[in-house]
Amino acid sequence: MTEGTAGGGWLGTARAVPRAGWVVLGSSFLLGLGYLMAVPLLTSYVASSLGASVAVAGGIIGAMAVTQRGTALFGGVLADVFDRRTVFFVGVGLRALGFAAMAGPGKLPWLVAGAVVASVGGGLATPVLPTAISVIAEEDTRSFLYSTRQSVANVAAALGPLIGSALLVFGSTGAFWGAAGMHVLVLVFAARYLPRLHGQGSSGGPNVRTLFSRALSDRGLRPLLVTLLFFWAVQTQLVVSFTTQAGRIAEGGVDADARTVSLLYLVNGSLFVVSQFTAFRVIKRFSSVTLLGLGGCMMACGVAFAVLVGNLPALLGCVVVFTLGEVLALPGVELLVSSIAPPAMVSSYFGLASSVAGVGIALGSVLGGAAMASTTGALPALLMAVFGCGVLVGTLVLGRRMRRSEARGSDVEPAC
Repeated sequence: MTEGTAGGGWLGTARAVPRAGWVVLGSSFLLGLGYLMAVPLLTSYVASSLGASVAVAGGIIGAMAVTQRGTALFGGVLADVFDRRTVFFVGVGLRALGFAAMAGPGKLPWLVAGAVVASVGGGLATPVLPTAISVIAEEDTRSFLYSTRQSVANVAAALGPLIGSALLVFGSTGAFWGAAGMHVLVLVFAARYLPRLHGQGSSGGPNVRTLFSRALSDRGLRPLLVTLLFFWAVQTQLVVSFTTQAGRIAEGGVDADARTVSLLYLVNGSLFVVSQFTAFRVIKRFSSVTLLGLGGCMMACGVAFAVLVGNLPALLGCVVVFTLGEVLALPGVELLVSSIAPPAMVSSYFGLASSVAGVGIALGSVLGGAAMASTTGALPALLMAVFGCGVLVGTLVLGRRMRRSEARGSDVEPAC
């Protein structure tokens, strides 16, 4: 029997979710909303208000992503060693301070320093919320919560830039002040409703070095990390290959490119959210390993065909295939990490998975961008075939190791 059996469907499972689960979803939404109120507007702010180049803005955004993903590894370990709730509060507080600094004196050094502080805070907070689902949710609601968390993130991604743009009526830094205020709201909300999520510090658990060595020597974790490396390299093609191909098809200047790209994101985001309700009964019938492999391959196929088509309807069809692959695969990513991780190391495993995701996104961005810039039209499709095979082989190896662990009576719990 797979996860998510409570009540037979989405609504029945939703009724079985404890209040703490909805608190985690609410915190995830507010965090995503606060972050995306400001970061998408960073480029225009740097260029128009600070007089710096777009390349400088791109460098800041890239540095924020790398810093947050890298810090997530250490944030996960610290959350396991100490009280997870406290680490979450420290991370969210640093994010609030960082965005406030970005909005402060209106000078580039303050902006860069604030961006770094906000990214470090994000790295500390990131592993805690998926850990909270693993701690507070029963097996039959865990898949539902991880799946709904992805939908919540998509809604935040759609609303965040709109709210940030609306806040510009209060000045060029209005979005940054709004982001800081949103993170303060998260602190108040979580302090009131988020339950305590004790790490090992309260029971004399392992130190930081021990947690690192145990995580990196886990035979079940290694194939999952390799699979996630290829998976995130494919997933980032929504930003790289799809948008590039949309610009080629539009051929109507900057405005036409922007409208086409916006349409792609609209189809992707709305279809993902709607499909969560209709696909839930299908998703719960299969193991997370199977769904990750199938969904990752669908995403790779969607990208591979997208770079070969020459009209907008066909490109949107490829977006649909890509999005349905995301619907199948993304909930299983966090569920697999949760299933493999020992209870005392859940945050460490989520932090490590987040760092690997950062490497995969960087790899996919560089290789995907280089392939799209090449004169050989089939090269991006071949690259996606390699990435898709990486996901498929990785899930096959992972599934076999998890079945062997189950047969040996191991503590590793299969996601099925």
